[in-house]
Amino acid sequence: MRHIALLVALSVMALAALAYQPRPTYACSCTPPPPPLQARDSATAVFAGTVSGIAPADPGRASVLVTFDVQQIWKGPEGAQLTIATAGSSASCGYEFAQGEQYLVYAVAQEGQIRTSLCSRTALFASAGEDLAALGTGTPVAPAAGPITSDEMGIPWLPLVVGGIGLAIVLAVGVSWLRRR
Repeated sequence: MRHIALLVALSVMALAALAYQPRPTYACSCTPPPPPLQARDSATAVFAGTVSGIAPADPGRASVLVTFDVQQIWKGPEGAQLTIATAGSSASCGYEFAQGEQYLVYAVAQEGQIRTSLCSRTALFASAGEDLAALGTGTPVAPAAGPITSDEMGIPWLPLVVGGIGLAIVLAVGVSWLRRR
């Protein structure tokens, strides 16, 4: 009788173990982000930009620094480039940016850096239609300046031509004078 009870108990436990479906767990747990205008108001920076560089942060931190070429600004620092921090992986609530992709970024000042996370409204620019409609038109940012050319420095061409002609005349007079001697 004891053997039958033990066998039944083991069978029930084995069936319960087979029927149990563990739920996946995630290290990053977010509450739904606020609506776009409320997210803008609580953010330090809101901008649209293209990722131009991704680099590890200081060795003691498990985060990355992401540099953007900024195209539009709704809030925050103005400039053609901006570098923000995020955790190194989505498991740590870090936003995984891709080089060359354009994003709408919501970032906050934290630990002496401007940071964003998976829990913010940060999204690919192409997928941020609701946010862009709510935010309206941002302030456009001029692209970063390239190397300065002589035309941009305001060097006129006329003095160069006159100087070249003057040099040619001096050389011609000098050659003529040498031939006479």
